[in-house]
Amino acid sequence: MEALPPPAEFAADATATVVSPRWLLLNWYGSRTGDDASVAGDARTVAESCTSTGWPFRISFGVAPPPASSFLNITWLAGDPPRGDRNHDDPPTIIAVHDDCVLFELRTPNTNPEMSLFPNRDYFVYDAGAAARPPSLSWLRACHIPMHEPASSGEGEGAELMQKWKTHVAIPIGNRYLCFVDYLRGMLLCDITGMNTYNHRPLKLRYVPLPGDNIWSDKGRQTRNVAAAGANTVRLVTVDPRCCCGGPGRTWCVRGRFAFTVTAWTLSLMEEEDELSSATWVKDGVLDCEDVWGFPGYGGIPKVSLEYPIVSAENPDVVCFIVCENHYAPSEEMKVWIVEVNVRTKELISTMPRTTDPWRANYHIAARLRWYLIGRTGFLE
Repeated sequence: MEALPPPAEFAADATATVVSPRWLLLNWYGSRTGDDASVAGDARTVAESCTSTGWPFRISFGVAPPPASSFLNITWLAGDPPRGDRNHDDPPTIIAVHDDCVLFELRTPNTNPEMSLFPNRDYFVYDAGAAARPPSLSWLRACHIPMHEPASSGEGEGAELMQKWKTHVAIPIGNRYLCFVDYLRGMLLCDITGMNTYNHRPLKLRYVPLPGDNIWSDKGRQTRNVAAAGANTVRLVTVDPRCCCGGPGRTWCVRGRFAFTVTAWTLSLMEEEDELSSATWVKDGVLDCEDVWGFPGYGGIPKVSLEYPIVSAENPDVVCFIVCENHYAPSEEMKVWIVEVNVRTKELISTMPRTTDPWRANYHIAARLRWYLIGRTGFLE
């Protein structure tokens, strides 16, 4: 399936210039045009295509500077698809972001009554068009990979690790490494430089444990974030509970119930493959909750633990966190803030209350998208 031609206003222009890179706090969940959660899409980000069942649609991005959320918006061009027996007309869901491209899933209702429980799933790659071309959408042909459950007959720590492994996120590190992260168990690093069509040798995976306190509950993404910090560098930010006396570990006393520390770690990947096994995490800095709560401008924000760290795609020292009352206040009074902090200089950059769909505040991905704009320079504002 070919992408539809771009709208006429995106025709090539000799005066067009590339927009300077910037980073976005992109919400995983897109919005249908008109939804309360949507941010108005910028016309310069528009691209059009159609689903595998022939329904045309338009994609745009509502862009806002962090710590505000940016959204992927969808507009159906021929009316909403028929819903069948089930409502599977879901907004698009972002799966991954790399350079100027966004991979997202689009679900539409299955009109076959016998298959109404199973929505049609289409996958598209949105290219922002920074390289002297307008934004575009490419449909990805369905790829079904059979999964085989291994028998629990392995022995040793490695066998146990892989039996329980769950990849929460896959992150490219430069153009050489692909990093598979299980926030509860560690990382698997894969060097993909030798991979090509004619080379069928198995790729090697190297296991790297995550530093800091062990997490025994499924709160890995709530308290940890792994991101690329350069061509051969990985950044990890953790939020760990601490005792009221300052030691590690959670306490339930009134004084220290919400006490925490934020720790920034860096892992430098060696050029030589054999040296990957010797790569070690280096602690770059620690930010205590008392530092956070004492920031100028932090007044009015609850003194509870920071959650869901997201490392900036532009500066790995800058991290956005969620501050949420959902565990500490009645649901009708729940409030959510997004705070942006420099963990190295220990400075509060900005804060923003989340007023619509506060549950969405937990689901973000850092993106650094550039659009090729016509007749102007600067950021896409």
